[in-house]
Amino acid sequence: LTASTGPGTFQVLLYPPDPDVTSPEGGTAPLSDRIQCEAYMTTCEPLIDPSGATIGRVSTDKERGTTYHEVMLLGPDGGALYFYVADSSGEKPGYEPPSAEAPPLSTDQLVALAQDPAWTDYDPEG
Repeated sequence: LTASTGPGTFQVLLYPPDPDVTSPEGGTAPLSDRIQCEAYMTTCEPLIDPSGATIGRVSTDKERGTTYHEVMLLGPDGGALYFYVADSSGEKPGYEPPSAEAPPLSTDQLVALAQDPAWTDYDPEG
């Protein structure tokens, strides 16, 4: 993705709903855990729905010289959306020098994109 600040990486991951039963041997954390702000994040704000419930987070961090923004948002079906944008267009951001002065999307732009109903309104039966 290229902006006036230069080229950077943009990723979108779609997570299916959490399974009803989890294995006692381990596995991945529930999606609701992934929307929590963590101490290592440079900035982090919860995303709140109209009823006051926390439905996601928007955060910024820096790793090995790469600055990135993330949005993790729970979907209405129990799944989740993850959006990531960084100031590096390297294959693995953080391991190659930044290719831009800043990520090509601001946190506000990333939140607006993640909250667009186009990601959650699809009905395969319709």
